[in-house]
Amino acid sequence: MLGPKCICLVALTIVTSSMVILTRYSRSVIRDESDERYSAAVAVFFTEILKFFAFFLVLFVSTSGELRYISIVHEFFTCVSSFIIDFRAGLSWVESANIFKREILQERGETAKLAIPGACYTLQNNLLYVALTNLNAGIYSVTAELKILTTAVFSILLLNRRLKFAHWICLLVLTVGVSLVQYSSHEENCLDPADCSAKNAQMNQSLGLVSVLVACVMSGFAGTYFERALKHGSNSRLSVRSMQLGLWSLLFAAFGVGVESCRRSSSLLAGFAPLTWAVVFIQAVNGVTVAATMKYADNILKCFATAISIILSSFVSFYVLGDLHPSSLFLLGSILVISSTFSYGNLKKPASSRFSPVLKF
Repeated sequence: MLGPKCICLVALTIVTSSMVILTRYSRSVIRDESDERYSAAVAVFFTEILKFFAFFLVLFVSTSGELRYISIVHEFFTCVSSFIIDFRAGLSWVESANIFKREILQERGETAKLAIPGACYTLQNNLLYVALTNLNAGIYSVTAELKILTTAVFSILLLNRRLKFAHWICLLVLTVGVSLVQYSSHEENCLDPADCSAKNAQMNQSLGLVSVLVACVMSGFAGTYFERALKHGSNSRLSVRSMQLGLWSLLFAAFGVGVESCRRSSSLLAGFAPLTWAVVFIQAVNGVTVAATMKYADNILKCFATAISIILSSFVSFYVLGDLHPSSLFLLGSILVISSTFSYGNLKKPASSRFSPVLKF
């Protein structure tokens, strides 16, 4: 029977690849000129609702008594939800609601600290749609690895960590690899030249690049901020902190829907199709899977998942979607990104400095 680590690897790889490919497909490839794209803000809002209830389920289950592992299906949900529900030993929904009220709503100070990362994650999720509207899945997957660089920088500023020379070399190689991939994106990258011009007319690669870069900054800052909150807050339980973060993300997503309703003349659900709801669902599953990976997987497995996801996304972009023709620069850049990701993940975790962090909260 497969263990939790292997299941996390498989789940993270499939979910990450599916999220990128389906989002790209739903935002650009199947779009008819007469149709209106679905609202990214509304999609993010529904995703946050699903994630919020998923983490409430985790909070409910994590307070249960003795838990049993029966089959490979149950092991999968172990990775996703942290535990398997045994209703005979678990708490009631009323008791779970009381825990939610006591540890989240009444802990206003600790909950308020997560407003900033909540806003960052909401902005990041919206930028994901902008990026995948203007970049193909392969180029997006490679460029998004710059979040390793931004996370490293913010770990110095917020967590007071010191990077060794080997870490900086890996980050430099990563940056060079992403730069090569972006440079290659300005070349002809479609299988059919006629189809290429039609698709590029709907794409703004500069906007896509800026969206990915800002999303990487948001991801690096929010992730490091959240890690600091887990370590230095009064409540370090991941399920409680995830609920606090999810509450803010949901509120900011609702604000985004309000802004969208003022800007949009048509219905907020205009453009929503079964594929759109599939994207919303897979985005929510991705958020929960990432949380489960933090608990069960190590850096090596995460690097494997990243590498496989990049390869799968590029493969589908080339053979299925037809919007990527990998040049030598793209292949070289991808190799540099994957190798630097592996090397950085296998290095010893950066140590903390004896000096105070540059940024405090």
